[in-house]
Amino acid sequence: VLHNGDLVAGGYFDTAGGSTVYHLARWDGSGWSHIGSGIGGPAYPQVDAAAVLANGDLVIAGNFTSAGGVPVNQIATWNGLQWTPLGSGFVASVIHTILALDDGGLLVAGRFSSAGGAAAMNIARWNGSAWSPIDSGIRGSARHCGYDTEVLTLEQMSNHDVMVGGCFTNVGGHTSIYLARLTGASGCVCDPIDFNGDTLFPDTQDITDFLSVFSGGVCDGQVPADPPCNADIDFNNDTLFPDTDDITALLRVFAGGACV
Repeated sequence: VLHNGDLVAGGYFDTAGGSTVYHLARWDGSGWSHIGSGIGGPAYPQVDAAAVLANGDLVIAGNFTSAGGVPVNQIATWNGLQWTPLGSGFVASVIHTILALDDGGLLVAGRFSSAGGAAAMNIARWNGSAWSPIDSGIRGSARHCGYDTEVLTLEQMSNHDVMVGGCFTNVGGHTSIYLARLTGASGCVCDPIDFNGDTLFPDTQDITDFLSVFSGGVCDGQVPADPPCNADIDFNNDTLFPDTDDITALLRVFAGGACV
């Protein structure tokens, strides 16, 4: 649904309400109309997913190589006047679902191994200018899904976490069967809150030990000459550390909130 209340429908069809629309149509409450000149190519082009960005632009994804005559790779945005590709998009991929995030970003998921030329296993993030993976991605074959690994649905919760559902058994290196939670609207995946690995969590000792290692020390019970119990202080996995955002993320997740 667009910000003005109009409904957008996509799929594999050429007409809507008698109007030629080329696989994408808009309903304004009284009639159907085309959106630009629709999509095209390859042999059976179709729209499989759609979302509306925070700025009101429409994003569509599916099996197509052009939008309004503009070359694109399976994903494009419509700003009300023209179509624009999102980087180099996807190649030979299946995109099942896309989710617009509150911060203007976008999550795309399905069955693929790269996004915009960067390695990304079945889920990726668009930040408005570039594609990036979400941690080590989503992996693991599932017998009940014909041993395919793919994400089928994304849903954002009120606390900005994203629920991920589909055919998988591993998320970000952690065992997770068919369902997982992605913490943080930015698409980051935080580390487990059992920082010191004592299997007790939530536990304030994890916070104490994290802050000690963050400041160059070691965990409780260790001497300064020991290697810290956990040297990974990039808690929110944004590759920036030492960074006080990691402390903020740890405290939020510890309290049951979102990563960032």
